[in-house]
Amino acid sequence: MTITFYFSQSLQKHRRLLPTLRKNWRSRSLDSPCYNDPRQEQITVLSLVAGLYEETVFSGEMAIASPLLLELGQESPLTATQILQLG
Repeated sequence: MTITFYFSQSLQKHRRLLPTLRKNWRSRSLDSPCYNDPRQEQITVLSLVAGLYEETVFSGEMAIASPLLLELGQESPLTATQILQLG
């Protein structure tokens, strides 16, 4: 399982690049890539299901549900706010 965080600084650039990024992630078989939308203050986690990505959006104090965080031994869940503060 692999996770990638893509931090977008520009919403317009983000929307333009996202289809290309998804295609690249899918070709590399990334199971759970993530990206943020700084203007909406949310994190989107993608899950690869039958060759297509399904989105789950997290914001504010919502805990990020990611199997990788559990595998890495993250004891308490990270929230969307905590991740956004890193960017």
